[in-house]
Amino acid sequence: MKTAIALLLFSTVTPFGGAHAQSKTFTPPPQNKSAIDAAIKRMETAPEKPAAAPKAPSDETRQFTAGVRNGRFWTSLGRNEKLYYLVGLNEGASVASVADGAPYFPGGASFGETEDGIDQFYAEPANARISVLDALRVFTMKVKGATPARLEAELATLRRRIAAEDEREKAKK
Repeated sequence: MKTAIALLLFSTVTPFGGAHAQSKTFTPPPQNKSAIDAAIKRMETAPEKPAAAPKAPSDETRQFTAGVRNGRFWTSLGRNEKLYYLVGLNEGASVASVADGAPYFPGGASFGETEDGIDQFYAEPANARISVLDALRVFTMKVKGATPARLEAELATLRRRIAAEDEREKAKK
């Protein structure tokens, strides 16, 4: 059941079509199975932190940028929900045979550490509209030793992409 929920999450929130889908098979590192099992065990036994209640009905639509869930969505989740979400993304990438899934999950970082890294990413208000998948990718770059200049350049690119999307939406109206 938990795997089904995790896979459902992945299938509804990630932009792995198009440029991301390739014919190669992504195989998660061998430690992922035990890490996933450990994360699920922690989720089952950890006290649930209540998720933040949406402030207004329009907040739900603000949890998407270009059709993909963003930092507003992430910060509305409780700890267990975030862990399930990460497990779903990880397993979904594996099941979907995403060839470039590796850039999204840092080797050696636990799901809890990954969650903390994404929380820190979204602590910066300018990052709220960046997709969760991009936040995960930037965290992975950081764990793999990307320089501060490279990380800042990536953030600037992501923010410009969002600004350009805003301009396209305004032009449609």
